Amino acid sequence: MSRGYVYVLTNESMPNLVKIGMTTRSVQQRVAELYQTGVPTPFEVYAEYDCPDCAAAEAIVHRSLSKCRVSHGREFFACTAELAAKQVSSTHQEQVSTWLEEFMPNHAPVELDCILDLTCFDSSIYGIIKDL
Repeated sequence: MSRGYVYVLTNESMPNLVKIGMTTRSVQQRVAELYQTGVPTPFEVYAEYDCPDCAAAEAIVHRSLSKCRVSHGREFFACTAELAAKQVSSTHQEQVSTWLEEFMPNHAPVELDCILDLTCFDSSIYGIIKDL
């Protein structure tokens, strides 16, 4: 299991395509690497999710969007960025919920959207969950 980010990138030179990938470093570092001579414009981060197991999350998302995949073995999908982000978000929420249940089996149920937003918690609770 490797903690990292699953991201959705867009590129104005590739309309109607998104790149869904993962990195254990910062997403901005990965975006900078992707802006090579073969790409006329830089990628933009549409969404990124800090996942307990980024490789597993990415694989689940890729499988779930397999009908949209442009080429096997490539991380480009012919779908909207909104659909891709929704799929990554759903996978992320499932993974975090599983992680919480595994490591905190007796935790009080909370709305995961609330945890991810963190604005609904007071600062004392934020200190407990900020490292999820």
